[in-house]
Amino acid sequence: MDSKILNFSLDDVDAKTSINISETTANDIAVVGIACQFPKARDLDEFWGNLCEGKDCVDVFPQSRRREADKLLRNKSYPKDDIEFIECGFLDSVEYFDYQFFGYSLKEASLLDPAQRLFLQVAYHCIEDAGYSSDMLKGTNTGVYLGYSNDFETERTYKRFIDEIENEVNAMAMVGNTRAVISARVSHFLDLRGPNLTIDTTCSSSLVAIHTACQALRTLECDLAIAGGVELHLLPIKGKKSEQIGIEASDYRTKSFDNNSDGTGNGEGVGAVLLKPLNKALADNDHIYCIVKGGAVNQNGSSMSITVPNARAQEELLVKAWASSGISPETITLIEAHGSGTHLGDPIEMEGLKRAFDHYTKNKQFCAIGSVKTNLGHLGGAAGIASFIKICKCLQEKKMVPLLHFQEPNQSIPFHELPVYINNELCEWGLNDDIRIAGISSYGLSGTNCHLVLEEYSEDNSQIENDEKFEVESIFVLSARSENMLRKLAEEYIVFLSKQHYIPLEDICGTLIHGRSHYKHRLALIVSNTQEIVDKLKKWINSPENCGENVFCKNCKSAQGRGVNIQKLIDTKDNLNVSLLGLNEESKFYSRTPIEICNLYIEGLDIPWHQIWNRDYVKLSLPKYPFEKSRCWFDIKSNNKLYSKIEWIHDSILVPTVTPEKHNVLVICDSTGYSKELCTKFKSLYETITVCDISDFVTCIQSGSNKVKDYIRGLIESKITEIVYFASNFSQDKLGEISAIQEHLNKGIFCFHKFIQEILNFKLDEKLNIYVIAQNVNKVTELENQLNPINAILFGYISAVNHESNLVFCRGIDIDNYTDSSLLSEELISNRLEPIVAYRENKRYIKTLDYYEIPKDVKLSCVNEYNGAYIITGGTGGLGLEIATYLAGNNYKNIILIKKQSFPKECEFKDILNKPGNSKLKRKIKTIEEIKRQGCNLEILTLDITDESAVSHAFDEIRKKYNSINGIIHAAGKAGDGLIKTKSHEKFNEVLAPKVLGTLVLDKVTQKDELDFFILFSSVAVFIPVLGQSDYIASNMFLDAYSEYRNKENRKTLCINWAMWKETGMAVDYGINESTGFHKLLTSEAIEAFDKLMYSDLSNIVVGEINFNDLQLQPDAKPVELSENIMRDIESKNKIEYTFKDVQYSIDEFDFKLTDLKDGLTDNEMKLAAIWAEALNVEEISLYDNFYDLGGNSLLAVHLLNRLDKVFPNIFNVSDIFSYPTISSMAEYLDKKLGIHSDYDDIDIVLAKLENGEISELEAARYLEKR
Repeated sequence: MDSKILNFSLDDVDAKTSINISETTANDIAVVGIACQFPKARDLDEFWGNLCEGKDCVDVFPQSRRREADKLLRNKSYPKDDIEFIECGFLDSVEYFDYQFFGYSLKEASLLDPAQRLFLQVAYHCIEDAGYSSDMLKGTNTGVYLGYSNDFETERTYKRFIDEIENEVNAMAMVGNTRAVISARVSHFLDLRGPNLTIDTTCSSSLVAIHTACQALRTLECDLAIAGGVELHLLPIKGKKSEQIGIEASDYRTKSFDNNSDGTGNGEGVGAVLLKPLNKALADNDHIYCIVKGGAVNQNGSSMSITVPNARAQEELLVKAWASSGISPETITLIEAHGSGTHLGDPIEMEGLKRAFDHYTKNKQFCAIGSVKTNLGHLGGAAGIASFIKICKCLQEKKMVPLLHFQEPNQSIPFHELPVYINNELCEWGLNDDIRIAGISSYGLSGTNCHLVLEEYSEDNSQIENDEKFEVESIFVLSARSENMLRKLAEEYIVFLSKQHYIPLEDICGTLIHGRSHYKHRLALIVSNTQEIVDKLKKWINSPENCGENVFCKNCKSAQGRGVNIQKLIDTKDNLNVSLLGLNEESKFYSRTPIEICNLYIEGLDIPWHQIWNRDYVKLSLPKYPFEKSRCWFDIKSNNKLYSKIEWIHDSILVPTVTPEKHNVLVICDSTGYSKELCTKFKSLYETITVCDISDFVTCIQSGSNKVKDYIRGLIESKITEIVYFASNFSQDKLGEISAIQEHLNKGIFCFHKFIQEILNFKLDEKLNIYVIAQNVNKVTELENQLNPINAILFGYISAVNHESNLVFCRGIDIDNYTDSSLLSEELISNRLEPIVAYRENKRYIKTLDYYEIPKDVKLSCVNEYNGAYIITGGTGGLGLEIATYLAGNNYKNIILIKKQSFPKECEFKDILNKPGNSKLKRKIKTIEEIKRQGCNLEILTLDITDESAVSHAFDEIRKKYNSINGIIHAAGKAGDGLIKTKSHEKFNEVLAPKVLGTLVLDKVTQKDELDFFILFSSVAVFIPVLGQSDYIASNMFLDAYSEYRNKENRKTLCINWAMWKETGMAVDYGINESTGFHKLLTSEAIEAFDKLMYSDLSNIVVGEINFNDLQLQPDAKPVELSENIMRDIESKNKIEYTFKDVQYSIDEFDFKLTDLKDGLTDNEMKLAAIWAEALNVEEISLYDNFYDLGGNSLLAVHLLNRLDKVFPNIFNVSDIFSYPTISSMAEYLDKKLGIHSDYDDIDIVLAKLENGEISELEAARYLEKR
């Protein structure tokens, strides 16, 4: 064997090799500090909790981040409806940074790459976790080693965003977006003088950085080292298949070593560790997580391709790393694998492991294996630090955590022959008295590989006893840059200390005194035990001005604080040289020195702690500084016109009229004087007029289908040309009487629906005009004495009729009590086409949609400080859950979700999540669990909101439990289904009832509640009707009018006409894809809009960006006119169409030379040859050319696979290209897959055809050669 790596040869290793452990212990490196942020984990504790829970942290793009991404994409003119993001292990936020803490201006901080900001904060937390302050490290020989690789994000970097949006500040942003400055910024802020390196080996970058840091510590190049990595995906757009590199998992989940794995998923994260030689860490009483014994780095060298893993290189790496660590490999009981989940990567990694272990032992399945990629996704350059931190915690906690998504072993991996086994459950890492040892592998796409060996640190706990009676008074100090952060820090210590069994008081106080920087806002306690700390902190938080004895802060009025001459203490502070621990009764400072020092401390003086604290302490991992969340992001000046509003525009133009010739009019009216007066007027205008009392009309419609059909047949046969329908008024006083409303609906909309339904079922020869006249439906001038919102249902319904028939044309006319009958009669015989008009005081108004600009100060404060109950109907629907998530994230403590159908109980959640299928329900459950994790009290009630009695009882119970009901969000609703001609009364009512009766019930039962808001969710369907949604449109038109009515009654109400939400809600649930005249809303922009609007004083608002191309395709008769501003934009809008779909592949597009004989080639061979020539960009090709000889590699294999899949869908996978590396072998495989059998496979048939002259000698030779 000739292979050697760095003078290390596998020939020198055998199973009996003895490693001299004593020679390697001097190289041991202690991990003394850890800090991180990973998907669904803000810190190390949450990360460890997720690992133990076996949590899948891959999810959709967080809504808060989508807002920024959406703005950016719109700024780049990316087609809004084509915006899709991948699922990934995302950080919740990347835009926040405590710029003041680190000494930056907001502008400068906003120009820093988020990777710089995040790593700076995590590095600072890392040294705090180790018990070091920035002052302790200032000027020291401390190195910083960062693994960072963003080659796959070159078009989506923060620097490029700035260039596209604020290119005038490019020079200013240059340093803040330079990769090497990510690590340099840490050294600059902390004044560190050791080496500073940014390392890029692609996927293995951060593990190589840790190894490099350890080597620097061993060679004394530095005394301490911060090592880590960071990975972000700022614009994770879902790309086309042709844009992928071939290792992406179809469901975005990494299923390491599972047979169903088809690639790797992506993830984000940032992590840092503080490293120190073990002997120094022990001498300095450092807190130690575990020990790095050794490691190695190597390269794949020459393999199948530069991106294909090399089992031989991995074998050599492991053997070398184990040798450098001085451990016996058979004592390794856990391997954190690279575990990419790819077809090639996993089997090769297992082969390398087997070959390495075979040098030492033939034992099988003694070492567990896992991969954090199954939890987080592949973190790219930060993958190594994620694995490293995971193993540090496993060693510290003596536990193994489960590998996720493992259902069936990869058939290409013979696990029964391997030294490793899959650990897919949380279990104790029990090894009796043996030391636990683990390995970590990270393999780069670049071919650079790294493996580290870690060992548990076992401290002597014999001296630690839960005996606090010997503890004497100590000073406990906290400080922050603001009062709010000081309070937050105190709260974190209350939680932390309340969870601990026992921590020595002197270790806590010593770590805080020496291991923290001391800021302007300070708090000091004199305490004797940890429980006293908790009690005093609670009292200070609840009553900072009267917090009792031995509590010192600026605004505290304790006797000790007032009784000390502060100036005298300041003048004599340099003379203080007293030990606060171990004081005896004879000491003259016993009764006053601690008080003096605490008072000096809170006055902001620099206390000489090293002089007055003369007792050893062990550094502890304690809560870190809570950074302020200040938004630091570039500003995008958006031209997006997201909001619009209905305005009633006075129409001063005279109504054009036509001569009413041969008009046959049916007037359906009530007994009011006004309708009688109008009938008289009609008789003078029309040739034939028939008057029908509405009560007779209702009786007829309700008498049965056959009678209705006869009635309609009679109208049609009489050549009816117009129908004028006077809607019955409904008294405002009865809006709270649900039974009366139901009766009105039965006689009103449901009879009218049956009437129209039968008309549409008849074959009309001529156009029929139908006019619906109702009084005071809408707020037009704000001078209306009263409003009648119930009849808005009719106006909504007729707009749908116009959308479903080209022979029946309906118009709605909203009149007041003073409308002149002459004006109304002229309106009826005019040729105007506005579908809805209004008359107020004999002036004509047109319902018009226009842009609306939300005032900057539109969001007002609430009344109740979020403490009562907030109710969301339709709460487990898509919109309801998104709104609930928003509320929970904004400190609304008590949220009640109401739904009509039952929902699984919380005790059933786990079983549902663990079973296959039910993906929609699983998403809902995960969202609910996430809401609860935010500290929100969330309840789900099964309740029919149209049942007044049930709702009243349920709301009484809610008030008893939460004291009050403070807000209603009525998001319940059901999409319509079916054309008017086929829509039954029952189906219509299923849609109408929740919106109409539900609203009225909710209003009635909360009339005595002091609500922050009463919000109704309506739809833009009322403006641009959607086919088959007549009931839905009618229901939402009622909500629009009811909001105006309720506001007129001085009860604050907001109705939002939402455009369809793209990612959730009815459009997704019911597959509604029709044009609505508005672009679909991304959830992020919808939530942002809701945030701006919920406390506004608006009555009605439309949220959605108008789709100009859609509006051009709509019929003229829309329920609303468009303003001049909108029409101007439609006319001037450039019709740019974006196409992002793959083009159909054709093999005739490529010219190439086939060097083989063409005679005798099969059709599939010719097709494959053309595909190979194009994919590999070669002009000549042979059926027997090897893929690798033609320059093929794993990336080109994916490129080739994409081409193959276009012509032969679902036949090949990427491993087939390596299994059949020639066109000839691939063609044979293809024929078998397609079930193609050739006569030429039989030698006798070939010879017979040659003899008969059917084929030439050359062709026969070709066939025989193939065979």
